[in-house]
Amino acid sequence: MHPRKKQIVKAQGGIPAYPARFRYEPFTVFATFLADGLRVFRKGPLHSHPIDFEGHAEDWGKAIDKMIWSFDQIANEYPDHPYTAFFEKRWKEAEANGISLMQVYKDRVKFDKMLEEKKPTDEATTAYTDRVQEGLDLFAKYFQDLWD
Repeated sequence: MHPRKKQIVKAQGGIPAYPARFRYEPFTVFATFLADGLRVFRKGPLHSHPIDFEGHAEDWGKAIDKMIWSFDQIANEYPDHPYTAFFEKRWKEAEANGISLMQVYKDRVKFDKMLEEKKPTDEATTAYTDRVQEGLDLFAKYFQDLWD
């Protein structure tokens, strides 16, 4: 450990110094780190695989891709979530209609009316969250199998 970092850790009572984002949203930091690590692991040749993938080893790569996708979604604050796409589209429509982000509170009635139209279905949201959870479940299940 770098001497300066040792001083900081000692000054904080043995607690390592981390960026504020790590303190308030550690899951996004972990997700970024894990997605990057899984990408590096996936790029190399996969010589081994869990016994569950015996006879169809190519599915092991697909399982890793699902893990990477899930961690990317978490790290990037769920960009493919149906509500994210819905609200981004509505913000652009509001700005095209002359309602800037700063005026939303003044013109709340207009913006609320825009939001009521064509909201994402609960099925779409459930399907998305299930897909994210599938990657996390695969990671938990095969955590000790991530070696080559």
